[in-house]
Amino acid sequence: MSWQHARMMICGLAMAMILAILPMAPAGAAAPDVGLVTNLSGEAVYWNQQENQIPAQAQAYLKIRQGDNFELKEGGSLQLLYFSGGRQETWKGPATVQVGEAESRAPAGKPQSAPEVKILSRKVANRMKGAPLVVSRSDARTGGMSTVMREQTHGVGVIRSMAPTKKDSPLPRPKLLTPQAQKELTQAEKVYQDLRKQAKADDPTPEIYLLSVYAEYGQYKKMLEVIDAMLAKKPGDPKLMELKALAKSKL
Repeated sequence: MSWQHARMMICGLAMAMILAILPMAPAGAAAPDVGLVTNLSGEAVYWNQQENQIPAQAQAYLKIRQGDNFELKEGGSLQLLYFSGGRQETWKGPATVQVGEAESRAPAGKPQSAPEVKILSRKVANRMKGAPLVVSRSDARTGGMSTVMREQTHGVGVIRSMAPTKKDSPLPRPKLLTPQAQKELTQAEKVYQDLRKQAKADDPTPEIYLLSVYAEYGQYKKMLEVIDAMLAKKPGDPKLMELKALAKSKL
């Protein structure tokens, strides 16, 4: 057998293997994110049958998609915000919640309390799409943060360190503010004050909004003030601690 003939056979086998593998790829892109878990207390799991996703631990700041299911234990509370219409729902456990395109519902045959509903402005809801606290779904399954907590055994103790991953930082570089940018920041701070007056003391939605604005304009000193205020209510929150470390690194 000549070398050219052998090479043609090898190429043919390789192409056959590729064609055999291709049908196994996903038929289409994943569904878009429709909202965000803005607050969570107690135990809850979530899953999505359309994505063949097994139940995983739910957490605050997680992005949600249509078809997601949440199972909330008794005594827990789950708050969801939909980006498109600004609908914010607060569910009390025990509850099973199915995420829709613009609102959630309880499965048929499972009687439970209706959620408390509040409507935020679309401008506020859309701004929160890019909040630096947001946890992507892939991060949630692998640890939940763009910067991971590493535990290394050293002697008889455990050393905990913040170790940056290879992913890009969710925070842009600091910027010099133009007069227009300063005006927009002032307006956003007024919106925050209005949101804070209307929200419950344990609702971090106003702060998530303000952090998204400060991050966009590189206002990291102001971000640290907001994060410290949030940590006073949720001491040791890993996502807040991560964001604080990132903001400090930008100063």
